[in-house]
Amino acid sequence: GTLAWSSGTQTYSGSCVMAACPAGAGGPPSCACSTGYAGTLAWSAGGQAYTGSCAAVACPTDASGSPACSCNSGFTSTLAWDAPSQSYTGACTAAACPANAAGAPACACSSGYSGTLTWNAGSQTYTGSCSLV
Repeated sequence: GTLAWSSGTQTYSGSCVMAACPAGAGGPPSCACSTGYAGTLAWSAGGQAYTGSCAAVACPTDASGSPACSCNSGFTSTLAWDAPSQSYTGACTAAACPANAAGAPACACSSGYSGTLTWNAGSQTYTGSCSLV
């Protein structure tokens, strides 16, 4: 916004408008990079805008969905965003296959067994079973 001083009335006229945060940032009026983004922001009083930028951080190995990373199917984790370091903590590890199955992280029934295995992302486990043919 714009403020102007009137020496005649000894008052300010106009108004201030909150500046928008740059892409990948939130929290005005104290903008900071959002979860899954890294960068440095600073307020420029002269320019009346934020300088710097926030860029999406790459997901850890065996994870996808940046900037909201989660482990891929067949992997379990405790991925978490660490705001101070602007990085993900934790790792994605292949989930164990159910009995009579192999091939993690893409588990399938072993030779001589049949059944249907499905990855349950919520519980980070395989559902179903493999029975002797």
